[in-house]
Amino acid sequence: MKRHGISLRVLNGFVVGLFLFMSCATTTISLQPDPSCQQQVLYDSGKKMFVSTQRNVVAVRLNTEYLYAGERGEISVCVLNSGKDLFDFGPENIHVRSATDELKVYTYEELVAELEQAWRSQAMAMALVGTLNAVNAQQSAYQYNYGSFNAFGPGCVTYGSYSGYTYDPAAAQLAQSIEVARTKSEIAQLNASASLQMQALSDTILRRQTVPPETWFGGVVRFAMPRMRKGIDSLPIIIDVELDGETYDIHLIAQKVKNTK
Repeated sequence: MKRHGISLRVLNGFVVGLFLFMSCATTTISLQPDPSCQQQVLYDSGKKMFVSTQRNVVAVRLNTEYLYAGERGEISVCVLNSGKDLFDFGPENIHVRSATDELKVYTYEELVAELEQAWRSQAMAMALVGTLNAVNAQQSAYQYNYGSFNAFGPGCVTYGSYSGYTYDPAAAQLAQSIEVARTKSEIAQLNASASLQMQALSDTILRRQTVPPETWFGGVVRFAMPRMRKGIDSLPIIIDVELDGETYDIHLIAQKVKNTK
């Protein structure tokens, strides 16, 4: 009997193809310095970085200059405590807004919760696919047999045909074992990937910390991008960094990029 298994690789290929198709049809947004504002723009490893100095120093680097509509912006924010006293600094000190909306800044805890939820959903999907494939694998132990025969007896010859299914339990066990092993391997790879992503969040995402005098501190901040409504090709985005009683403003422009595909 022909086996009709559900391959996770086939599903992944379908998802990737769908993503590429959607990417071709999705608006690309450029995130660049607002040319109408006078602000110091430097480069750090090829990325644009803004430096604002008052009593202390704030440096903001654009990690994502081009992104698809619906994706999140990402910046690195570093501060220098130039004073003589301690102060606390974290994502709650950063506010992002457009001309029309206050944009959400995601905390480390929220990003971890999202990653855990995505991991659970993918693990459940893999387990379901593995179960279905294991059930289908059992069907491979059924073999359809057919043929013809003739039998000779006293004074006669008998002709006939036969057909039917036979079941091989050893083949069924082997096929199921292969599917179970494949599912375990794929879930192990998923767990390893999730662990690496979790570690990356822990190593990079900005979390609240006390900053001593003459010390630099910073991390990565992710924020929601504004909706580019129909007929609107650009929107100003302002990043407010509140630090030790002062506000440092970084002015950007989110602009639609013409899709040439």
